[in-house]
Amino acid sequence: MSTEHSELAKLSVPRLPGVVPRVRQFAQLDDHRSRPLIRIEGPPGAGKTTLVSSWLESRIAATLWYQVDAGDSDPASVFDYLSKGLGADPIVEAFHQGLMRCYQTLERPTEAVAAYPRLRHTLSVVLGVAPSAESERLHRKILASMVDQPEGSGDPVG
Repeated sequence: MSTEHSELAKLSVPRLPGVVPRVRQFAQLDDHRSRPLIRIEGPPGAGKTTLVSSWLESRIAATLWYQVDAGDSDPASVFDYLSKGLGADPIVEAFHQGLMRCYQTLERPTEAVAAYPRLRHTLSVVLGVAPSAESERLHRKILASMVDQPEGSGDPVG
């Protein structure tokens, strides 16, 4: 498998045909759908990937899939994968949101804010739509955090 293919596999929801829907677990995931992140833990082979990928397929949900492994302890590596995801599919809004969050986590708020106009432009040109309310809230939150920073900390504003 090529390096590029394996890198994009980290960002692609697995397609698993013939999976029996897990109604009770789907309902539990539905209960948490409004959260920005759902974390699933369990031992290898417990069915985490099968559960989540079949749930996403059944809900036709807009998704940012990121397969975590031991190499992901550094936020910069997560940032790198999100950037690659944008290169592969620039209209997936969740990649843009993830990139904004990574910039924020890396204390690079100016770049986090700059990611929003790129998202807005891409969605406008390609799909003729505006960013989601979630993206707008994230953008406002990052802007507010920049205003709240003590002078001399983080990226310069303006």
